[in-house]
Amino acid sequence: MPERKQPTKMRSDSRGDRCRRLRHESRSDDNTDQIDIVLSSKSNPFSFRFGRKRTSYVEISIRYVAFTGRRDREREGGGRDCLYSVLVSVSFYDTASIQSQVEWVPNKHYSGIFGLMKLLLPVILPKNLTQVIVLDTDLTFASDIAELWVQFKKMKEENSKAVIGLVENQSDWYLGKIWKNHKPWSALGRGFNTGVMLFDLVKMRAMRWGQVWRLVAEKELMSMLSTQLADQDIINAVLRVHPTFYFELSCAYNVQLSEHTKSDQLCYTDDVTEIKIVHWNSPAKTNVETKHVQYFRSLYLTFQQFDGNLLRRDLLGCWNAPDSLESEINSLNRRDPCNS
Repeated sequence: MPERKQPTKMRSDSRGDRCRRLRHESRSDDNTDQIDIVLSSKSNPFSFRFGRKRTSYVEISIRYVAFTGRRDREREGGGRDCLYSVLVSVSFYDTASIQSQVEWVPNKHYSGIFGLMKLLLPVILPKNLTQVIVLDTDLTFASDIAELWVQFKKMKEENSKAVIGLVENQSDWYLGKIWKNHKPWSALGRGFNTGVMLFDLVKMRAMRWGQVWRLVAEKELMSMLSTQLADQDIINAVLRVHPTFYFELSCAYNVQLSEHTKSDQLCYTDDVTEIKIVHWNSPAKTNVETKHVQYFRSLYLTFQQFDGNLLRRDLLGCWNAPDSLESEINSLNRRDPCNS
């Protein structure tokens, strides 16, 4: 039976000292697994929320990697660093030093250059990181994020050549049926949505991902002149040229709520309980009008009104996952009080 982790005794030190001490203690634990989640956002790199069900107690360090400018970093200050001092570390990358690698791409998407930044992750992130979950900030999680991490194993087992895991696009955008004379970038069938992705960084670096996407983008831009959906257009064009590079995730991991969504036809019918991630990929965000939107809004508002102070302490909650999935998730953790 694994030994339960003893709660950290609080010392009578300053808040700053306490935050630094907690960060040191969390990093010194050799039994800590790490999930890296990259969030790219033009205005608010921390607007991401996740978790409807309380997860099992997980010894996992979650790192938020935000693309931002110097003014943004100064505005954020050290408050959030303390808030997530034990389980979450925050890394900032100054966009000024890397944006030249993508700013040559004409882009009409409202995300601006920040969406294109996702193409640079294999170069930007430290070499010791082997795989990463890439998330847009307009998502609401309705499941344990560890379930998404388990998909890396499936990707390796089912397609050894895959470098990116993602969900099929749930509209007719890449079919060219949105409006008259609509000409989208090339894609495989309906194409794929890049709001939720798994990156195998080892394979992407080995294949020189930067050269691959740039060559495809340059050729496509000769006729398209600009991207309409930023990184999504380029990644879809790459996957059309190299169809062995992708692993298709279950649509439940990215239920898209754009104005032209067909998610209720392509992914689910009237049963919304199996949905794992809701993607508000419309410029209207939560004000979009689609089927079942009231349910999705209530889910979003639940977390919007959640008391963030609960993240300042260790919470222990166990939930009943299917046996096969639970064993996969627990394999990520070396000490899990839910199984003791």
